[in-house]
Amino acid sequence: GVIRDPQTAVRYFRQAAELGDAYAQFNLARRCEEGQGTATDLVEAWKWYELAAFGGIASANEGKRALESRLTRQQLEQARRAAEEFRKQAAAARK
Repeated sequence: GVIRDPQTAVRYFRQAAELGDAYAQFNLARRCEEGQGTATDLVEAWKWYELAAFGGIASANEGKRALESRLTRQQLEQARRAAEEFRKQAAAARK
């Protein structure tokens, strides 16, 4: 009895992903990659795959590898910086 709403799903996945939930990070990455409930953003997708992989989701590494062939070198560097910045902010928030 629940209506499927991709935009609402993305909103909840993003909230959980930003709190560090690796499964939500993986699901958000897929939605960013496929444009489900949000605009397609391969840089953002790679960032969330990286964070999900760091959080222990092994299949996130496959997502990262698949995207790397679709990103320019500059986009990949941007995605890496975004993931690193997220990790730094998360670590600072835990202190």
